[in-house]
Amino acid sequence: MTVSTKGANAPLIGVDGAPSRVVLVGVNWANAQLDVDLCGLMCDENQQVLSDAHFLFWSNPLSPEGVAMLRTLPPGSPSPVADRAQLVVNVGECEPRVAKILITMSTQVPGKTIADAGRTQFRVVDLDSPQPSDVMTYVNTEGYSSERCVIAVELYRRGGGWKARIVDQGYADGLAALARHHNVSVED
Repeated sequence: MTVSTKGANAPLIGVDGAPSRVVLVGVNWANAQLDVDLCGLMCDENQQVLSDAHFLFWSNPLSPEGVAMLRTLPPGSPSPVADRAQLVVNVGECEPRVAKILITMSTQVPGKTIADAGRTQFRVVDLDSPQPSDVMTYVNTEGYSSERCVIAVELYRRGGGWKARIVDQGYADGLAALARHHNVSVED
């Protein structure tokens, strides 16, 4: 798999040509000491989260239907795999109202931004194939500045199937502002 560029998209199709049903979005960052949160926003066609329960984060890691799950490592822990955080989702079982899933990374540490995370990497993996393989990989080579939250990847419905897109779009106002924009009730 070649490294993708920002804005690149790819169909979620396995090496056997069949639509991927279960995919993993993995995120890694160089500074393992920084507390970075991975979140998943399960949105409708208007990019609004279906309900607060469809906003996946550290204290709500499982979607209501059980089709998506977050896994993260505590800050400072060594990673036994390529990712410090992962969202695993069975797109084949997502309810029809789910049109898009945004995967974000953010830091809530006062005075810290995603720039403090160091080099970041995103990957999308087809878990249905006999040998799970990367559909897309991405390395942020430009770095970040004042962003406290970044939309890393989006999974979205297209033409009866699913696609993945590398977004890598930052928000200086942080996760709470991004969540509110997508209709999630959050406190600052």
